[in-house]
Amino acid sequence: MQSSKILRHLLLATKATLAVVALYLAVVYGYVLFNGMPFDPKATTYVTIDPADTHRFLQDLSAIASAHNMRASTGSAAPDNGPALHVFDGHGRALHIWAQNTLLGAHQCSQAAEPQNDPGQFLVRVYPATWFPVWPRAHALFQAVASELEANGYSLTSTQTAPCDPGRPRVSSPK
Repeated sequence: MQSSKILRHLLLATKATLAVVALYLAVVYGYVLFNGMPFDPKATTYVTIDPADTHRFLQDLSAIASAHNMRASTGSAAPDNGPALHVFDGHGRALHIWAQNTLLGAHQCSQAAEPQNDPGQFLVRVYPATWFPVWPRAHALFQAVASELEANGYSLTSTQTAPCDPGRPRVSSPK
């Protein structure tokens, strides 16, 4: 009789422990699912281009993604005033390559009262598409993407530069 009580309590404790673990996993996965993966600065770069070469840059980025067995999508939105926002998403192999025009603050190198997109600079990030620990793969893909962009003649920097910044690299058309 005493042993059956002990077994019942042990079973109840086991079920409670499993329920807590399941709840913890649901909360962590839900948070990541709804808030996305955090970005890693080691897998982030800024690419300075000639604004006239935006279409070519997006095509080159699509070719790089395709070479790494990823599907590429691009899109753009043109505001009533100011330059268009261009966005690139390459996904596959549990990774994403994300690129978009950088955002200039209000009155930063423009006469507009609201923030605008910088047509001559893109932010490029590589990050995991899932909660699985694939950061080493993301870093390796990022290094490959950065190398291929540089080989195509693009200027990469680790920090954002503004169009009126005297330290901004002069841009020539890529190869």
